[in-house]
Amino acid sequence: MFPWTVKLYRVDERGKLGLCTGSLISDRHVLTAAHCVYGKDYVSGIVVLLGSASPHPRSHDTVKRTVSAIRMHDGYTREGLVRDIALLSLSKPVRYGATLRPVCLPEPRMGDYAWEQAVVAGHGVAGYKGHGKSKKPKFPNTLQYTEVEVQGEFRCSLMWARYGQFNSEYQICARKGYQGPCGGDSGGPLMHRSGRSYRMYVIGITSYVKGRSSTKCLTKYGGVFVRVSAYYDWIMESLHQDDGWVPARCESRRKHESCKLYYKILQLLNMY
Repeated sequence: MFPWTVKLYRVDERGKLGLCTGSLISDRHVLTAAHCVYGKDYVSGIVVLLGSASPHPRSHDTVKRTVSAIRMHDGYTREGLVRDIALLSLSKPVRYGATLRPVCLPEPRMGDYAWEQAVVAGHGVAGYKGHGKSKKPKFPNTLQYTEVEVQGEFRCSLMWARYGQFNSEYQICARKGYQGPCGGDSGGPLMHRSGRSYRMYVIGITSYVKGRSSTKCLTKYGGVFVRVSAYYDWIMESLHQDDGWVPARCESRRKHESCKLYYKILQLLNMY
């Protein structure tokens, strides 16, 4: 359905496994959220699964790559998730095909998308099972997506005031009923189809939901997304320069404690 959407398994500096989503924007680069790769000195390692709506590590339809380097926006702060944007450089390029191709990037002149329909997609939580303290998230095997409506600046500021200052220049908020992003969808695309070219553009990056917790999502608030057009110049500059890119920890210092889990994962995937 959306052949640029990728699944990210990340190992943090504590050796714990996490899940995020991303968007392929070139044959070697993935766009995602900065909080997906942030750590004491970035994450230890990331495994990227591409080329399938149901990516499985042992499926022949799934393309697997590691991440050699990461570039996170210099202005990113964890408090408020300001400038929550990052780029990943894959260990080697991918070959485009029917199930694997990049998404278009919106330029600043393309508008603010207020009150227009969009689609949010991700590999995260798609509901819950159980009740009360026994309530557990359900992670589907297939990419999930839903339609949402981009909200206007005033509505977004009003809805998200208690969770931090909303900045319409750099952020988008979108919702529709009780549909929206959840835990594991972070870094995934908010997409809009152009009425002129019919091309799909990634206008937002899933940043956070109400409470910023996978157990408090799927509410009437929807989610907050990074406004990609505001970072168009930063993205294009990053794709064509070496400055600012940092090697993933396990690519440069394999003896770190957290790398044990990372290389164990690679062995299970026959990637090491």
